[in-house]
Amino acid sequence: MDIGRDPKESWALRHPEYFPVNVNQAGKEQLLRVPGFGYVTVERIMENRQHGGTINSILQLGRLGLRLEKASGYIAF
Repeated sequence: MDIGRDPKESWALRHPEYFPVNVNQAGKEQLLRVPGFGYVTVERIMENRQHGGTINSILQLGRLGLRLEKASGYIAF
């Protein structure tokens, strides 16, 4: 494991075949693998999709902070 690196990010770097993850199509388990995505973000995505919504940018997921910046390298829209 890389010292100082998030375990999810270390896993993602070792498994590039799983990325990018399309936030409008991926299942809950796939979304939870994305570094920077936690349970709350994934639930927000799933709820948005249940109501027919589409996410077109990372800014629609919430305030762009360190966690979402980390996720940006692992997602597609």
